[in-house]
Amino acid sequence: YMKLDVIDKIVRLFTALIMVALLSLLLFIGLIYLSFAAVYALEPLMGTAAAFACIAGVYFVVLPLFRVFKKKWIDRTSVRVLASMHMK
Repeated sequence: YMKLDVIDKIVRLFTALIMVALLSLLLFIGLIYLSFAAVYALEPLMGTAAAFACIAGVYFVVLPLFRVFKKKWIDRTSVRVLASMHMK
């Protein structure tokens, strides 16, 4: 029974990792499309180069936020999901 329980938890963990990887990939692809849509929406107002620079600037502002809130947004969530998976 103990071996089956370990196998069940390993399968759940791999399933969760695969789902996170697939959802991250889809989110990344969607973010690319939204970025290009934003650039083309800003293009008539400021030109192509400035629109691309503006969107890149937004990413450079968001990047430090992820670094600052990494523990709160990513680490705690990961621990909570893994703990709930192992408690079942």
